[in-house]
Amino acid sequence: MYNAITKKGTEVIVYTTKDVEPNEGGLYCEINLANGDIPLDDFCIHPYDCDCSNDSAVEEYIKNYILSDEIDY
Repeated sequence: MYNAITKKGTEVIVYTTKDVEPNEGGLYCEINLANGDIPLDDFCIHPYDCDCSNDSAVEEYIKNYILSDEIDY
């Protein structure tokens, strides 16, 4: 579980789980509002995006993704 804040200031929690084929070695991520379990979105981290076994690398990737232009909430 990772906490993050979007560009618009929305507090979110990102839950991760090990992914399966075709993204084996990567992570499946679900974004939820921080004040509840309301799913907002999901995305995958591919094994070539970062070292998915390194919590710091995963946290940095997630925070950069949450701040990207792809997130509009």
